[in-house]
Amino acid sequence: MVPKPIHTTMQCGVTLRPGDTILECIYDLHCQVHNINMQLLTDTNRIRISGMLCCSLLARDAEGMPMLLEKEEGFEVYADPGTSVDNAVLQAQAEPTDCTYHLSSDGTISIQATLLLHGILCPSTRHVCLSELTVDGENQLVRDGDYALKLYYGVENENIWEIAKRCHTSIDAIMDENDLSDEQLTTPGMLFIQIVQ
Repeated sequence: MVPKPIHTTMQCGVTLRPGDTILECIYDLHCQVHNINMQLLTDTNRIRISGMLCCSLLARDAEGMPMLLEKEEGFEVYADPGTSVDNAVLQAQAEPTDCTYHLSSDGTISIQATLLLHGILCPSTRHVCLSELTVDGENQLVRDGDYALKLYYGVENENIWEIAKRCHTSIDAIMDENDLSDEQLTTPGMLFIQIVQ
């Protein structure tokens, strides 16, 4: 079926508590994600994205000393694909597009990261093509001679599967015996047909 593009954003966050240190200034903030896992939830028709959000914060304390604060925390967010996820295959990636922080009066830093999920969702349907197979043990194939090898003249563009069916052997047996790499003859010629039991 026609693939559907996925392009949606989600929010996830972490909280940093620098302890007794009072931060005076924040210079830079960087967020990245890793160990991403995506799962299609057919019962709610959503995509669950989980992984680890890693934040690095460069700051300065009240005494003017630079500090590097880092925090890694697991997250789990959900996205609505806008189409059915039943029997679908997801080919997508999640990455942070931006991140913001809020420094509260007690020194706690709340970090929010915006994740972008982009890729394609490939819906599919299932069809039963063969529902039953019965082997007729009463009417067995009668060979027309006692031999292990047969000579066959193949014509150009003849299908090996058709030859194997006609000679009651396997495709692999014909291709191996005649050093063929393609399942269709490119030139006419004599073939050795190995009869397999």
